Amino acid sequence: VEAKTSDGKTDSETICFAVDKDYSKITTVDITGLIWTIKSNSIDVGAAYTTNDDNVQFKWQSYNLDTGKWESITDWTSGNWATWKPKKGNYWLHIEAKTSDGKTDSETICFAVGKDY
Repeated sequence: VEAKTSDGKTDSETICFAVDKDYSKITTVDITGLIWTIKSNSIDVGAAYTTNDDNVQFKWQSYNLDTGKWESITDWTSGNWATWKPKKGNYWLHIEAKTSDGKTDSETICFAVGKDY
C-alpha cells in the first residue's frame, strides 16, 4: 500500500499474506429487491439479484394470511420471474434463491391482492 499526503510526501508498506482458501470458487447470491406487474389475469413477480454463479435457481411461494396456508407458485427454476394467480386476500410473497453449491438467500414481503385471479 502507498499513501501520499497533500504536499506530495509518500510512504509505503508491503506485507506477505497467505490465503488458505480459493475464494474464486465460492459462489454467492443476494436478492436485492422484488418487483411485480399487475395484469388483468395474473400478477407477474420478479426478483433483482446479484450472483457470481451461472446456475442460480429460484423458488416462489405465497402464504395466505387469511387461510394460514402456504402455496407453491413455482418449484426450483432458473427463471427469476413467475406468474402468480392468487385469490383476493393478504399474503406473504416469498422467494428463495440458491447457488449450484447450495448457498441461499431469501426475501419475503407483504402483498395485498384486491381481486381473484
